[in-house]
Amino acid sequence: MVAQAGEVNYDSPKDSINPKYTTPRFFNMLGTTIFGGKYRMGFGLNYTGFHYHPNRKVFTGINFGYEHLITHTGKQNELSGLSLRSGQFGIQVFPRISKNLFIKIGVLFQAGRDHHKYTVTNIWSYTGQKEIIDKYWVFGIAPSQGITFIPTTRSGLSISLSFYQRFFNVEHYKYDLGGMLSLAIRF
Repeated sequence: MVAQAGEVNYDSPKDSINPKYTTPRFFNMLGTTIFGGKYRMGFGLNYTGFHYHPNRKVFTGINFGYEHLITHTGKQNELSGLSLRSGQFGIQVFPRISKNLFIKIGVLFQAGRDHHKYTVTNIWSYTGQKEIIDKYWVFGIAPSQGITFIPTTRSGLSISLSFYQRFFNVEHYKYDLGGMLSLAIRF
């Protein structure tokens, strides 16, 4: 059977999501994420790899990535932080809703550096105040829940919309809640 333009040939083992083709495969996705939360916003780069088997309803994946988060302008006095750069690794679970639509549940562990700004008053200088930027090590956990579209072709664009929670070990940035939009290329 020959597939027409825009159709998927289900008789071919080259189709990655094929109900007739039962061999497990390892999928790779490289993507970018945009974050918007209660206190911080930013972007991230990540890799997700997962073992896919067409007969299973749920599969798990690994995730590695980098994030750069900055403080919202209106929250700087409340939070007193400038930016957080962190690496992350974790596990994601993908229960299937339909052929290409999956629920995405993830838990990421993060470690990075937070650049923290504060002002010191110096009575011996003419300026009176001095801004100091400290760097702190930050460790945390970031669970997320969302929905993901994964294409039926061997390579293609995957899109995900998720909600996240972040919990960290530093006093001025204990938690954050927000949403994220992810775009990834599957190869």
